[in-house]
Amino acid sequence: MMNELEEDRLIQQAMQTVHADVEIPDPTKSWNNVQNKIQRLHQAKKRRKRLKIVVGVVALTCLIEISIQASILKSYANVSTLFREVKQNVIEIFFEPSPKQDTSAAKTSPPPSAEIDVPAVPEEVPLSDALEKLAFDLLLPSYLPQGFELGAVRIFREADGLYKNVYLEYETASGEIFKLSERIVEPKTASIKSDIASEAGAINNYIVNGNEAVLVVMPDNFVDMEWLTKSHIKISISGKLAEEEIVLFARSLK
Repeated sequence: MMNELEEDRLIQQAMQTVHADVEIPDPTKSWNNVQNKIQRLHQAKKRRKRLKIVVGVVALTCLIEISIQASILKSYANVSTLFREVKQNVIEIFFEPSPKQDTSAAKTSPPPSAEIDVPAVPEEVPLSDALEKLAFDLLLPSYLPQGFELGAVRIFREADGLYKNVYLEYETASGEIFKLSERIVEPKTASIKSDIASEAGAINNYIVNGNEAVLVVMPDNFVDMEWLTKSHIKISISGKLAEEEIVLFARSLK
């Protein structure tokens, strides 16, 4: 008959044999399986969310289509009319409208209502020569957008022999350019205006050194700004500049 020690030894051997036969799974493989399962659940959730969005878009599209079909003739007519009106519309900006005068007692016919431009040949000169020849005090900036410096200066001699118009070009080493134009306008001029197509871009108003200015931002980032000073100098700035830059440049002109 076996004693207790022999029984314990046999039980221990049996346990070791059973334990050796048990297959322990690879923890890496198990973790990968769990990750794959989580990823599949996440993708299924995203697909359900996308499906909801698609259903919503389709429903909205159908609703819009039904609305259009219900009044397609009226809607199309309104849109077409509006498009033609906008396309043909031109905004006239009067910088200094002249009051109507009584010309019944005049001995000669009144001048044309619009300013007549006399062709003039531009003369490219140094800035110092332009300052001497111009018939008005040239306004120069104290601020320049980064990378820009003064390039060409062109002045124009009018039929009366005076230089009343100047173009200053500012450029970068990479070829970017914007222009400053200053032109003296006679106080007796009947009207001073600029025509801007209404679809040209966003039209914003600014105050530049006490003068009302108009700034047009076009879709291709081309900017044009114009105003008339109290000294009857019509100023125009145009080029591909940020709106903030052109305003800073304009307000620095002294």
